[in-house]
Order: sequence, then structure tokens, then C-alpha cells
Amino acid sequence: MMRIFTVLIFAFILIFPVIMKGQTYDELIANTMSGKDITERLPTLATLHAQAEENSPLLKIHDANMVINQLKVNSEKREWMRSLGFEAGAKYGLFDNLIIREDLGLDEVATSTTEQTRYNFGVYLKIPISSIIDKSGVKLAAVERDRVLLEKESTVRELRQLVIIQYGNIAKAYRNMIVLNNSTEVYRVQMVRAEKDFNNGIITVDEFARLNDMLSRTVINLEESKIEFFTALKLMEETVGMPIKLND
Repeated sequence: MMRIFTVLIFAFILIFPVIMKGQTYDELIANTMSGKDITERLPTLATLHAQAEENSPLLKIHDANMVINQLKVNSEKREWMRSLGFEAGAKYGLFDNLIIREDLGLDEVATSTTEQTRYNFGVYLKIPISSIIDKSGVKLAAVERDRVLLEKESTVRELRQLVIIQYGNIAKAYRNMIVLNNSTEVYRVQMVRAEKDFNNGIITVDEFARLNDMLSRTVINLEESKIEFFTALKLMEETVGMPIKLND
């Protein structure tokens, strides 16, 4: 029975990578676990920060709100223009004209009625005293604009902090995965020797079962660390708004 159990364990170890090969995260991890440390293969923090800020929907909303609030400020400043107007007109009819004549030192005043067309043009400005004194509308619009600017700055700071945290999570998950992978390889070598010793009666059943259990737990922990690494990487991609290409 114990021999059958051992065969199943080794079959699982040999077949499992083949079964998982078709999964995206396993292919990614297989290509990632060899070569440089993950921090040397990831884009720099400055690059990740720039990508996150460029693709953040929340920052785009803040930018739109800033434009809207600036338009409100401009609108409030132009409010007085609504009281400024122009008027023009033309009248046609008989008009009395005053005529003054000077002849030999004698002034003569007379009137004359003529048929003519008269034109007029003017500008008027009507501003209530309250509009001149009360500028609360402009001040309120300016405060709202500044508030949106501060909200954007706060969002940028939080976004940069999130990128740093996720960068650290990726590095931690990767290094944990490497450690567990090395431990798994060591236990696999030990199991090959343990099986020979067990068949030759050198070690007991309890010792052989203990080594089997240690190998199984290490394999499970390794797979969990692979998933943690994959998850951390995908969360970073969601934050920066684009796929992350690892450098060779």
C-alpha cells in the first residue's frame, strides 16, 4: 500500500507541470523563475508610477472636474457682462429745428420744421449694488476648483503608494516562490534516496511517511506561492492600466 502511495506521489510530481502547462500563469512563472531577480526584470518604479497616473480613470475624472470648475470661475467673473447692453434706433418724421441768425450785430431766433430721419446709438450698464459688493459666487467657484486640485494631488499620492506596495508584494511573492522551488527540488532528491533506503529496510515506514508528507506540503506551498505571485503581478497590471512586460 505504501509503495502504491509513493508511486502516486511521484506521478503527481512528474505529471503536474504538464497538466498546468496550458495555464497562462504557469507559463509566465516558468519563464520568470529562471535568470535575474524579479526587481531587475520589472519596469522601474518611476515608469510604473507614470503609467498608473496616465491610465487612472479616477485622475481623469479629477481632470474633468477641474476643467468644469475653472469654467464656473470664468462664468462668475463674466457675470457682470449680462448687465451690459447696446441700443440703437432710427426715427423718421417731422422735427422742429432751432435756427439762430446773426446779421449786423442782430441775433434772430427762429424755428423750422423739416422732414428727416434721425438715428441714435448708446450703451447701457445695469449692475446692482449687491453684485458689485458681493463676490461670493466667484470665491465659491474658485474654492471648488482648488478643492478638486487637492483631491487630485491626494489621489496621485495614494496611487503612488499603492504601486510601491504592489511592487513589494511582487518581489516578496517571487522570492518566496524561488525558496519553495529550491526546497521542493531538495525534497524530491531526498525522496529518491528515501525510497531506496525504505526498500532496503534502512529507514522505517514512519520516517518514509514523514518525508513523503514534507514533500507533499512543500509542493502545495510552492503552487500557492505561484498563485500569489501571479495575483500580485496581475493586480499591478490593473493599477497601471496595461500589461507588464518583464525584461529579459
